[in-house]
Amino acid sequence: MDATSRAREELDRRGVDFSEEQFFRQVRSGNKGLVKLLLLAGVSPNAALDGETALAVAAKAGHKDIAQVLLKAGADPVCLVDGIATKGKSKDFWEKLASFSGVFTFISSLLIASVGWYFTNAYNNRQLELTQAQTLRDQENKEYQNRLSELQTVEKMIPHLAKDELSKRAALIAISVLATPKLAARFAEVYGGQGSVDALTQIAVANQKAPSAPAVSALTNLAAQEKGGRSGPARDALASVLQGKERSIVQLRENNQSFCNGFVIDAQRGWIVTAGSCLWGSTALDRARQLTVQLWDGTLADVREARFTDRNLLAFVRIDARPLRQLEVSLNPLRPGDTVTQLAFDLGLKKESSTQLRVTLGRITEVGPMGFIGARSTQLSGMGLRVTLPSENAQGAAGAPLLDSEGNVACMTYQGDQNRMEECVAAEEIRDALKVIAKT
Repeated sequence: MDATSRAREELDRRGVDFSEEQFFRQVRSGNKGLVKLLLLAGVSPNAALDGETALAVAAKAGHKDIAQVLLKAGADPVCLVDGIATKGKSKDFWEKLASFSGVFTFISSLLIASVGWYFTNAYNNRQLELTQAQTLRDQENKEYQNRLSELQTVEKMIPHLAKDELSKRAALIAISVLATPKLAARFAEVYGGQGSVDALTQIAVANQKAPSAPAVSALTNLAAQEKGGRSGPARDALASVLQGKERSIVQLRENNQSFCNGFVIDAQRGWIVTAGSCLWGSTALDRARQLTVQLWDGTLADVREARFTDRNLLAFVRIDARPLRQLEVSLNPLRPGDTVTQLAFDLGLKKESSTQLRVTLGRITEVGPMGFIGARSTQLSGMGLRVTLPSENAQGAAGAPLLDSEGNVACMTYQGDQNRMEECVAAEEIRDALKVIAKT
């Protein structure tokens, strides 16, 4: 049943006739509820009786609320003026003028309200524009003062940057405090040396909750410039800054044998991501009790469930709730030539044991859609990266993360080839898959 039918039934229930005469009676008496109901039942808001419209009647009677209802329903306000001309000829001019005094009062109130609204709105808009302009000027002035302060700081510190390594370290820390950590990181990359490495290490860990991204990025770039071997001042410093991220990396085990890596992607709900080829078609899924996850400290956790992306490119396994530490997925666009970091450590050491994290640096050679070899040699596709790694680390375990220059997951290793090339699933592919898993 539509609204019109329901309104007419309500009128019948109240014993009110559905007619224009009844409509005008309610308009004159100021019964707003019945006026609305009659309009809803189908009476025209422009209905006229003896040449006089309902809007004119409401205005003459001083029922502004009824007039507003009629206007919202579509009544033509021109009738307020036309009513004078269409009024019966039996009345003289002064009687007409007196009878429509309410109309003029209503029209004047509308005009006054409109003019008042216009000037109030114009004033408010002007005040808003002035406020926004003042805010912009204040912001620009603040930025100018900040840049001036940075320039003055750098001007004072540059002589110390060119001295010994101890002076360089002190100068870079001063720039970080008096200017910005980002500016200090840039100068550290330019000047290099042990002083820069020490300063970046201190700047990076100044915030205990999360390392400073500019400092980590600068350390990564300095480490990438070091030649030969697995060790170097910048590389060792980078490993110390990233210490703790290895606690997010796990091993998947079946019948007490490890077969793939993974990492914690959602610590709150216990989700771990790995390569889909590691689990798709695995007999362990049919015998869930035999599939376990080994955490960084050597403890084992049972798998509660496993899910796959629609193309089986990625697999997500969920373990029992426990304190976990997750890795954040990179939001930065990665390009060929960027450096990525591979973590190396002894998985399985107990909590009370100490472990020295090592890092291996690789370089991205290709970014974009690519094919991956899935279970049973099936061909999968997705956004990926190709990374050149040192020969001894060319084929990392499937499911292990590679980190970007800020210490976030750049991609997840999937498969390697014989040319020191690692193919890994891009961060954006992992992010999109996690959103789907989170909704289900």
